[in-house]
This record gives sequence, structure tokens and C-alpha cells, in this order.
Amino acid sequence: MEFKGLLHVHSTYSRDGKYNIQQIREFYKDYDFITITNHYEHCSERFDEIISEIDIQNNKPNSIGKKQLILFGFEYQYNYSHILFIGHKGTMPTNLEKIKALIKEKKPLVILAHPQMKDFELLKKSLIDSVDGFEVYNSLHTDKQCPAFHLLRKLKEMREKKSAMKAFFGEDFHNGVNSDTAIYVTAEKLASTDIIQAMKNGDYYIKNRYFTYYPDGRFIYAGKKFLPLTKSYCIGAVQYLSQKFGKVLSYFPYSSAIKEKLHKLLQLLFGRI
Repeated sequence: MEFKGLLHVHSTYSRDGKYNIQQIREFYKDYDFITITNHYEHCSERFDEIISEIDIQNNKPNSIGKKQLILFGFEYQYNYSHILFIGHKGTMPTNLEKIKALIKEKKPLVILAHPQMKDFELLKKSLIDSVDGFEVYNSLHTDKQCPAFHLLRKLKEMREKKSAMKAFFGEDFHNGVNSDTAIYVTAEKLASTDIIQAMKNGDYYIKNRYFTYYPDGRFIYAGKKFLPLTKSYCIGAVQYLSQKFGKVLSYFPYSSAIKEKLHKLLQLLFGRI
């Protein structure tokens, strides 16, 4: 069976989350499962409370009578990297070797969230055998109409070292709906162990109104194969340059009003800066 789901969601158990779990269910009432991943440092002492609330929510239908599965997880910060742990309900060690041992023993779903280039150094050197994949699309940090192509290329590079490395997406919900993106998981039934294992196996695809992509990085844009590879490099270059131009603006000796207009023009031309 195919189940529509959501990854990387912050509730009021995160200090930067605006909505509680029941309210989040109403935002995504047509989704089959929602993964709650509050910031570990904000909520680690309240795990029992969160798990109890999730159990309550899992035992009642939402406002349209739909049964939904709420998955427990958290976003853990190790140095500068943010890592999603989904399915693990215990505390986290601070030592890297102990973290790797925990992953090996407990086998949670482990996703590197909104990765920057420096995150891949940690991934290559220490965590490549422990992480299931990373977000190549984050609805809060990425252009709404396409994933970050430099991350798709980075996925290809990582898959040469670990063929099971997968592409994921994160809604990164804090203050409201960011996009209509969803992960569509094929599993035997709507249960935590089945959904998590299916994602670890790569039995899913990710889709919104603009594109569909798969765990191995294959990409379909606007319902068709994304034929010209050069176009992805061009868009990747534009995304990179837009970030650089946005930073350069701060050095221009113009008034703040002019800078704001230039910044809006760049956003119009290039998307998110």
C-alpha cells in the first residue's frame, strides 16, 4: 500500500515551533503519517510527555475522520550538523563513536537535515556508514520549484562511496505550511516499524506540483524527464550566484531602501536567497 507522509516537523515542544501536534494534524489532514522531529536540546527532558501525546493522537481520527500515524523523532545537533533521528526514543550520547554504536544497535532512520558543504566533510569522514541519506530538498531552505541541484550531484558522489545513500526531503515545519511536498511510501501497513523500514529500504518517492524525485536521485520535472543535464547545472549556478549576490548587496554603499529593492529583484529572478 502507498502512504502519503511528511518528514521534519517541529511542534511547540521546539522553542521555535508555533503549533501543537493536534493543530499540525489539521494542516496536513489528508496525509497518512507525519513525523514530529523537535529539536533535541529543546525537548529531551520531555520525551515521555511527547510520546504520550503522540499515542493519544494516534488513537483518534482527525477532523475529517481520517486515521493518521504520528511518528516520533528529533533533530539532533552534532557540532554544526543537524541530524534527524526517527524511531529512536532514548537520549543521545555526545561522543561520535557512541552515536555510531547507537545507530548500529537501534537502527533508527537517520537523515542529515538541510546540509551545507561542511556537513559533507563529517559525512564522508565519520558518518557515511551510519546515515541513511540527506535532504536534497528542504521546503524552508530550498527554492520552492526545484531541489538544490548541487545536492543532487553531491548525492551521486556519496552514492559512489555508499550505494544505499538516499535522497530525502524535509518540510522543516515551524510556523506554517511551507509547500505541498510529500513523501509517498510503499509499505505493508500504516505502522511505525513498517513506514520507517520502508524508507530505510528506499521504497518511496517524493513529489509536489513541480517535480518528482526518487531515493537514488533520479529526477522528473513538470511530469517529464528532466532531459538537458546542462539545465540542472545552470539552475545550480543561478542558485549559487543568488546567494553570493545577496551577500554582496550588504557591502554596497546604497541606502537600505535601494538594497531592499535589489534584494527583491534577485529573489524574483533567482528564487530564494
